[in-house]
Amino acid sequence: YRRMSQPAVAFGPAGETQGRLDRPRGVAYREDTREVYVVDERNSRIQIFLLDGEFVYDFGEDELEMPSNILLLDGMLLVTDWGWLGVSLFKYDLHTLRLKKKIGRNTFNPEIGYNLLRQPCLGPNGHVYIPDNNNNRICVFSKQLDRVRNIDCEGMTTPVDIKFSQDLMYVMSCTDNFCIHVCTLSGDKIESVITRGEFRARMQVQFSNYFLRDPNNNFIISDCNDHVIKVFNASGKNLLYKVGLDEMDYPMGMALTRAGELIVVSENILNGVE
Repeated sequence: YRRMSQPAVAFGPAGETQGRLDRPRGVAYREDTREVYVVDERNSRIQIFLLDGEFVYDFGEDELEMPSNILLLDGMLLVTDWGWLGVSLFKYDLHTLRLKKKIGRNTFNPEIGYNLLRQPCLGPNGHVYIPDNNNNRICVFSKQLDRVRNIDCEGMTTPVDIKFSQDLMYVMSCTDNFCIHVCTLSGDKIESVITRGEFRARMQVQFSNYFLRDPNNNFIISDCNDHVIKVFNASGKNLLYKVGLDEMDYPMGMALTRAGELIVVSENILNGVE
């Protein structure tokens, strides 16, 4: 992805029929089958494609309302849903994904309710960590969606994405003071990197909901206001390069294959995956 300014493949034009997308959000990649799982938000489903763009199948129209983000687990698929403010867990059954469990709905209860759950991530301890955007916390679950605990990180507001590196947790906070917080697994804040304040003069990060870490621990950030993917070094202090300068419009969720292929869903008037 470092050398590419234009996508090798683009697929998923706007529409409602199979293979077409309406406001795609999150994306996940399954390495063993080379399948791309795309959250098709306004069509209330998940669509699966091959890397070359060939449509495989879709599911979830009867179980999902407004899906937003996705996480592949061992033989299972976890989907956060803005429509009913909760999480759905699907399990493979003879190559078909079937709903296994749903939690949520208690919207504003600060103890058990969830409000705008964002991008889930599997932690080093085997637990699932999900940013609870409007409740300003991280919700921790088992892989079976049993509630473990909540984490309130110091100074963290409106978290949207989370990643891990060894025993550290990186939490993207989407506010006027956009930044990525570095915390311990218990939520103790260590520092903030890639802050909007210190970089605004150089227009380095305007607005984002998603980020990745590559094998070199560089930060890959989808900047939907600048319509480009920006890559920072491991400290988060230096902008290394930009990806997709000419072809990307309002990039959202991303996935990185082992071969170094960057998959991006683009939420523009055409919609699609690049």
